[in-house]
Order: sequence, then structure tokens, then C-alpha cells
Amino acid sequence: MAAPLPQRMTADAYLAAERKAEFKSEFWLGQVYAMSGGVRRHSLVCGNLSRFLQIRLDGRACEVYGSDMKVGMAKQRGYAYPDMTVVCGEPRFYDDVEDVLTNPTAIFEVLSDSTRAFDFAGKFEEYQRLDSLRHYVLIEPKRRLVIHYERGETGKWIYGPLSGEQDVLRMLDIELPLSEIYHQVELEVEVE
Repeated sequence: MAAPLPQRMTADAYLAAERKAEFKSEFWLGQVYAMSGGVRRHSLVCGNLSRFLQIRLDGRACEVYGSDMKVGMAKQRGYAYPDMTVVCGEPRFYDDVEDVLTNPTAIFEVLSDSTRAFDFAGKFEEYQRLDSLRHYVLIEPKRRLVIHYERGETGKWIYGPLSGEQDVLRMLDIELPLSEIYHQVELEVEVE
């Protein structure tokens, strides 16, 4: 995550400013963080996710949102722009502007060097507070590695890493092969 901007603000002040801003920023516990642009692999993975999720979920009561849709955390503790968000059922928004989703079913984050630690810890900690969230998926764009956290029936999160060429991400009653997530993505060669 980028360094925080110098000012602290309330969640309402952030949201009012963000709706007028030229550049995106995220809000966490009173602090605003500027967002940086993505790189080629990141963009390719996001494009693949969007395309293949749309195809698989077509005809179902689910909507797929890209990185322009904010997700609001419980009690206005934060606002984030996940790389991809899915909501199944009726979407609920913070207000009539409909730019802050409050009931995501699945959140996808494509990792980057600057956000990796925060995506694993801080964001996931806050996302878990959303009762609607059933799946949190972290995707490494440099090598084949997808980490799927799924909320089990007891409410506990189940960790499931996928890295094989034939592995398939199973969620939302669909199957998404890793070969589709990494379609046309040039992966780094791993040293044994």
C-alpha cells in the first residue's frame, strides 16, 4: 500500500472528497492512501478475471464489478477499490449514488509489490467483518499462485492455495481454471 497522504479525515469527508477526485484513493481507519496504476501482468489478470467471471456467471443473479467500484467496510472503517468484486443476489449500496457496495459476495485482489502485505493482512481483516463476504481471492501475477479463502458453514475461513497448471478455482457454483486466469500472462520462471 502506498504511503498515507498527510491529512487524516472522517469517513464522510473522505467519501465526499473521493467522489470529486481526479485520482482514486482508499480510506483506512481515518487515513487516506493514494492508489497507483497497475502494470501489464496485473492488467492482463484483471481482464481475464472480468471476462471469464462474466461468462461463467451469465444468466445468474450475480454482478461483476471492476476496480472502479468501491467496497465499504463495516461501520465506515474503510473504503477500498478491489481489483474485482462479485455480488450475488440484490446489491446493496451505501447511498443512492451507488458507488460503494456494502454486500460483496467475492473479492479478488491481484497482488503487487506495494500492496501484497496489506492485501494479506489489513484488507483481509476488514473484509472478514462483512457478513456477506464468502470468498476472498488473492492472485499472484508473476507466478501461478491463487490463494482462495472461503468462509465455511461455521464462519471460519478455509485457506486453499492453488498453483498447478490443471488447478481449478471452485467458487460461486462455477469453476475457473487457473489457465484462464493466467491466459496470455507471461509468468516468471521459478528457480527450484
